[in-house]
Amino acid sequence: MKIRSLTTGCVSVLLIGTLAALTISNVLADEPSPAEPKTAVNSDACRTAINKRLAKELRIYRTVLFGRRRAEDAAIGEVRFGDEGEAYYKISKDSWLLIKNTKIEDEEEEGIRFSNSDIDGGGEELGIAELDSIPPSEGGIDLSKEGLPRRGILETKRVLSSELIPYLAQAMRSFACRADMVCEQAAYSAEYGQWEDELIPVTVSGCLPVAWPVIPECMFAANDGSLTERADIAKYCPRVTSSLLARESEILKMLAEYDASYRSLLQFAGVFDDFLLEFRWALGTSLRQAASIITWLGRAPCFISSCDDFPPDLDPNNPFPTPSP
Repeated sequence: MKIRSLTTGCVSVLLIGTLAALTISNVLADEPSPAEPKTAVNSDACRTAINKRLAKELRIYRTVLFGRRRAEDAAIGEVRFGDEGEAYYKISKDSWLLIKNTKIEDEEEEGIRFSNSDIDGGGEELGIAELDSIPPSEGGIDLSKEGLPRRGILETKRVLSSELIPYLAQAMRSFACRADMVCEQAAYSAEYGQWEDELIPVTVSGCLPVAWPVIPECMFAANDGSLTERADIAKYCPRVTSSLLARESEILKMLAEYDASYRSLLQFAGVFDDFLLEFRWALGTSLRQAASIITWLGRAPCFISSCDDFPPDLDPNNPFPTPSP
């Protein structure tokens, strides 16, 4: 009896210990490690993430140049982007559709159409509009509903194009800073990033320092990424940034030339309108006098022999043309 009771007690203890171990292991399995990646970490995913961030900075830069209207004032067919990089296409006065994989999601597939207030937000609503990656309190631009409409630099009226050059140059310089910051953000994430919600210092020479979150797709060091992937990203981002800045600088040069030509044409048209308004009576009188003088030119006497032969007789059947008196 003692042996049976001892055996039964040992079995019970083993069962309790096994159940406790299983319970603890299940709890630990359900709770992911802080460094466990929630997204794919590889060179392709990191490239895509870099491209999205560069595209966002490019849209912010062009908003500074051309401005941004409220969603209700946007033209049908205009495309807006959300804060996560998703695109929305305006199909009617107060209706926007989500675009996924270069395809417009209709009501049957998506089930939701977004209104103008959804796009802009406002008040306690956050909206889905794309905001600046730098908060307005730290030097960014306010793209919330309260900050719209925002007038662009090229929409400034009653100034010469030469007066806009310093502001256009500063906008281009800020865009170059932000593009270099994206590369610095990717490089820091690849070497030192440990947590997906970690804020990292991003510092570029000649630019204001900012604190941006790491890029989860680029955390190679925290996820045993290969050195080849790190080297690929270290070369990819500067190369793409250099190409992007070269293209945008040429586009900005073309915009400045077009803006100068357009403003010069408007200035000439305005000056000519003022000229006609001021001198229309004097010009009209002068033209009428000139017309009356032309009618009197036929009465002026002719003192050369060729005057007698004018006008000539062009009748081919007349062998003896009669000279005019």
